[in-house]
Amino acid sequence: RWANHPDLESARERWKWCQEEGVDLLQLALQFCLLDDRIHGNNIGSLNVEQLEANVRAASVPLSDEVWEKYEARFGGGIN
Repeated sequence: RWANHPDLESARERWKWCQEEGVDLLQLALQFCLLDDRIHGNNIGSLNVEQLEANVRAASVPLSDEVWEKYEARFGGGIN
């Protein structure tokens, strides 16, 4: 089911974009959820202290407006 899921290609495109732009995918994903008014909760799982610290860093260090503008230009569907 997962190998041919319709959203798989979209996820791969976003991962590739992050690689090309030097953007941390975890940071982008968490901040997208935190900034979008349509998302009211975020279940973030951590298996260990290292993951917890990575999640806190990713959520608390803001991405620049330029990153969000490039993201929206590439993928559409802006935040809010």
